[in-house]
Parts: sequence; C-alpha cells; structure tokens
Amino acid sequence: MCGGDFTVMKTKNVLAVLVTSAALLMVGNAMAQWNLLLFESSPESYVGHNGQTFDIGSPEYVFTDNSGPNGIGDFILTIHTPDWSSVWGLEFATADGTDFQSGTTYAGAQRAPFQEPGHPGLGLYGDSRGYNASSGWFKVLDFERLNGMVTHAEIQFYQHGDDFHGTRESWESGTLSYSVPEPATCALVGVSLAAMLIFRRRY
Repeated sequence: MCGGDFTVMKTKNVLAVLVTSAALLMVGNAMAQWNLLLFESSPESYVGHNGQTFDIGSPEYVFTDNSGPNGIGDFILTIHTPDWSSVWGLEFATADGTDFQSGTTYAGAQRAPFQEPGHPGLGLYGDSRGYNASSGWFKVLDFERLNGMVTHAEIQFYQHGDDFHGTRESWESGTLSYSVPEPATCALVGVSLAAMLIFRRRY
C-alpha cells in the first residue's frame, strides 16, 4: 500500500470515528431525562426529616408520570430508586380542572388529591412520611403537555404541614424540573443512527 492510500484510509477512519462519536453523543443527549426534585425543609419538618435538604435526581432516581392520558389539570409523579428502597410522590392539581398555565401562581393549595372544591392541590410525601392535612402554593414557571402526558415542567412549591395545630412548624420548599424526550426528538435520534450506519458502510 502506498503512502497516499494509507493517509486517505487513515483520514476516513478518523472521520468515521468522529461521526460515530457525534451521533452517539446526540443520541445520549436526546434520550436522557433531566429530572430533579430539590427541596429544603424546616428544622421541625416531618416530611423533610427534621430540616434535611433533598437533592433527588436522575439517573439515581426514576421519575414516572402517573397523570394518565386524561390527566388534564393533574400532574402526578412517582419518584423512586431502581430498587424501590426510596420512594417519593409529588402531586399538583388546578382548582377548576383546566390545565396548568406557565407563569401562574396557584395559591390556597390543599393536600392533593383531597383538596376541597375551588382549591388547587399540592402533595409532597415520601419514605413513609406524609401529612393528613397540608396547605401551600405552587408556581408553574414552564409547562408543556403532549397527547395527555407531561413533557416538560418547571415548578416551584411550598408545602406546610397542618397536622400539628401550631405545636410544630413543619414545611418544605423547593423546585421540580421535569423533562422527557418528545417524538420529534426521538425521530432525530433515528436519523442520527441511520446516518452513522450509512457513513460506516461507505468508509
């Protein structure tokens, strides 16, 4: 093999590696779920284990939307470790059954799903700890739903435990960031993989 042919082959191999790496990176970024539940709690917080701060995110935790295809006005998440050794729940609901609106604050929230008519619903519970009665508010910073399923949500919330009748100041305050790949993103992944295979076959 002459020097020129070897140089061309080497260049093509390098290009193949670069294209493959770029396609795999695109696939990884497109399919990843970037989910995070971050909240702090008061020193006497029952749900927050007496003042702990929780940083619950993927991939250490699995985030599952249980709202269902007809869940307009509800957003229900189950958040757990792969072995289910730690399980959390987070629920939001509008007062009138209409869907969430970005930029809207929902005040006067009560414990979901047992809120009274005319009140939004809010519920954070986990690791066998929850309130019988709670109040609070949440603000929807950004929200998208596609075919009944939530694809993106950025929500701030404050929950106050009302079980203790003033004898214990128990609250949790935090943010939720939730996102899943949309069909267009999945199609992009397919195109990327196809391009990668075609390039490798040609070179």
